[in-house]
Amino acid sequence: MPIKRSSKQKIQTLNEFYTEWASSEDKTSAEIGTSMLSVIDLINKTFLETEIFGLKSHAHLIFCSEEKYESEWFLTIIANKSEFYIEYLIPKENRPWKCDYKRSNKIDN
Repeated sequence: MPIKRSSKQKIQTLNEFYTEWASSEDKTSAEIGTSMLSVIDLINKTFLETEIFGLKSHAHLIFCSEEKYESEWFLTIIANKSEFYIEYLIPKENRPWKCDYKRSNKIDN
């Protein structure tokens, strides 16, 4: 099931948004757009039965399990040129404080 963009961000689909970035004349923006499109493609091919909602914030792609904008963000992909960082929400029972996230080391694309 493809990632659905939150209805709070109605202007473009996630693919349209990052395709626009990928075709940018700015090299950094183009690399980020291309990287995010590959992430979206991988997620769509991997999670065929899972309903996932996405929010975009420039070089951040935020994944939610609910359509509500205010729901907890369980995963964020942060693109920086040809590398990624992944932030994930620690399960409630293991959090030292509310909304505790962990960030990965750099992942080369």
